[in-house]
Amino acid sequence: MSAESSKLFGLFAHLFHETRHITGDIKKNDFHSHHHPNPGQMRLVFLLAKKGQLTNSEIVTELNIKPSSASGLVNRLVEGGLVQRQASPSDKRVMLISLTDRGQRFIDSAHLLRDKMSELVFVSLTDEEQAQLFQLLTKLSTSIEANMPEWQKSTVLHDFFDNHEEFREDLDHFGFFQTHGLPPQQ
Repeated sequence: MSAESSKLFGLFAHLFHETRHITGDIKKNDFHSHHHPNPGQMRLVFLLAKKGQLTNSEIVTELNIKPSSASGLVNRLVEGGLVQRQASPSDKRVMLISLTDRGQRFIDSAHLLRDKMSELVFVSLTDEEQAQLFQLLTKLSTSIEANMPEWQKSTVLHDFFDNHEEFREDLDHFGFFQTHGLPPQQ
């Protein structure tokens, strides 16, 4: 890694860390109280906003979670009035999960919040700089997606964790390797 790419990676990590602070501030302001979905539930709410309606098994596949976890997410969101279950018209044994009107209003509010936050975050950049940043981040994102299979085959991560086993166990405990598609240690 060159000195410049190392600086860029450090800056990228710092920006990621700062966005976590924003998330923390939102949590401190009771955004994630019992009235609002937690991050796992948010994933499902946004997925339903994108897909319309899904079965429990489709939720399991889309979110890469266990069936019991999907059922728990759906149950809590039904209790909160954000999603609803309805029998499929073609097969009454299948339940379709979709957003309620309240769930859609929540999505609309979340989009407004995102828009306001993006204005605050990017206020120091001109429109031209924002367009340039968008192009660069799109290019970086595309590269990361294209190279992910190669990174999965790489021994770099496994070599690191062979020498720092305590970190591997921590990340493995939190599902890092399953979530990010990295192979388990051989």
